[in-house]
Amino acid sequence: MVWGGVSSQGKTTLRFVTPGTKVNSNYYINNVLKPFLTKDVPRLFRKGKKLKWIFHQDSAPSHTAKETIKFLEQNKIHYITPQEWMPASPDAAPMDYSIWGHLKQQLNKTRIDSIEELKKKILYEWRKMSQTYIDKVLASWPRRVLKIYQARGSHIEHRL
Repeated sequence: MVWGGVSSQGKTTLRFVTPGTKVNSNYYINNVLKPFLTKDVPRLFRKGKKLKWIFHQDSAPSHTAKETIKFLEQNKIHYITPQEWMPASPDAAPMDYSIWGHLKQQLNKTRIDSIEELKKKILYEWRKMSQTYIDKVLASWPRRVLKIYQARGSHIEHRL
């Protein structure tokens, strides 16, 4: 399992989860959110730029757990709440509808024989992914959300 994020300012560092690890709220807070806030956010959103950002995640149990929500609120992170999010719609999350698929497509072009080789290849393809591509994906988000709304939450891939 791997965690990553994209923004108009760049990509986060990828965070790999050791196979067999139980990703509960404690793990998610300490191994994903804290490093994201201390390392990625200062790099991507420098204070001088005064950019506002909103944290967007899917509905994985560790993301919606009370402890995780409390952590986000205590750290004054602006986020899309679980009540505002469309939990059953992978069509709406840029990481789901495009970024991870793009990475998988690149990974499927070569033979990979071990977990370590897979990690190296994921990191290589992640670094190679252009900001132009990411910006295009992010620009499609408002239109996708409107289509999902019009489809009353149903899948929309066939409508695009």
